[in-house]
Amino acid sequence: MMENVIERIFATGAITRYDQNWLCEVMLSNKALNNEENRKVRKLHEHVRMGFVRIID
Repeated sequence: MMENVIERIFATGAITRYDQNWLCEVMLSNKALNNEENRKVRKLHEHVRMGFVRIID
């Protein structure tokens, strides 16, 4: 699931509220399994927080 969400967000440049909640949950619970996934999730989370990724409903 993680790869699908990350690829969809990078492809469209937008994130849904559901995916944003999922991303925050992953960041809080540290579900990222390996270092590479962890870096991708952290980078994506920062882009969402800074407003580089549009939030759609």
